[in-house]
Amino acid sequence: MDRLQYVSRDAEIFRKIGLNCVRLPVHWDTFEVSSSPSDFVYDETVINQSVQAANIFSRANLYVIFDVHRWHIPTNLSHIQNLKNFLPLGSDYHFAETFLVDTSPTSGREHLARLWLKLSTRLKANPKIVYNILNEPKLSADSALPPETQQKLWRENVMAYVVHKLRNTAGDWHPIAYETMPHSRIDLMTALLKDFNTFYAPHFYSGTKPGWQYDPPLRGHQVTNNDYSFLLSSFQSRVGIFMQNFPFACVHIQEFGALYNNQIGDEKDVWIQNAIKVFKQYPLVGWLYWNWFIQKDGTQANEGTWLQRLQASLSKPNPLLFLSILLLLLSRRLHF
Repeated sequence: MDRLQYVSRDAEIFRKIGLNCVRLPVHWDTFEVSSSPSDFVYDETVINQSVQAANIFSRANLYVIFDVHRWHIPTNLSHIQNLKNFLPLGSDYHFAETFLVDTSPTSGREHLARLWLKLSTRLKANPKIVYNILNEPKLSADSALPPETQQKLWRENVMAYVVHKLRNTAGDWHPIAYETMPHSRIDLMTALLKDFNTFYAPHFYSGTKPGWQYDPPLRGHQVTNNDYSFLLSSFQSRVGIFMQNFPFACVHIQEFGALYNNQIGDEKDVWIQNAIKVFKQYPLVGWLYWNWFIQKDGTQANEGTWLQRLQASLSKPNPLLFLSILLLLLSRRLHF
């Protein structure tokens, strides 16, 4: 069974469960294999396979958030190594400050824009695709730029440029998922992107700790606090504040959880249930669990209670959720 057959199988699983959206993350350095900032070279095989996967999901009546992923942990640089050939990175492989301020034809933002223009040629005709421009953009620890400055430069110099290229050069009006820099610090935003077909996509991991911080390393996160009041307060201090400041902005929880290999009623299960309970207190577009991971033999690796908890949450929908979805879909129809 090849990878695309796994996609077909999983699309049917998600459809039967009742889910309506998946996120498809592909690492930037697998899409782009440029050897220097002046090169713009792409792996056509990776692009073809990724687009085929997106099309399979969409044919199953699933929306697909097509995600250019940029993430790594200190103990594993395998998904970041090639980026240093054409992007300005700090000593920890996160972005150097020049990524936010360089506007030259070989800049980091130019590489991001051209990658999306390339992807747009293959995705533009599919009305069920959403563009996640970049996952968890993060500045290097070498930088002393205040977080407020980072989010302003990211919005005005990078995101606005990439979205402008998609809208005006490609004529592509697919919805945009906006992740902030520093990532998930949506509370620091002082203005929205000047694009009405953009929604805002924070991640929510409060009360958990990444497994790679443990010895020995564990796949997924571990729970540090699953109390409902704590999770509600944490959510309000970041996402809730943003929604109060920008009441007409659509918000979608792009990631949460990363808790696996657990049993009903254990601390992970309680965290998952309480997080979903928090989400239902707000008029969110929706939420996505991280992640569905398939091993080389085709078996699903990240098992636990999360999938059944997602399915159970569908039985008692928040009416405001449908309103938010309707608003987003109406904005989509303006362009298709």
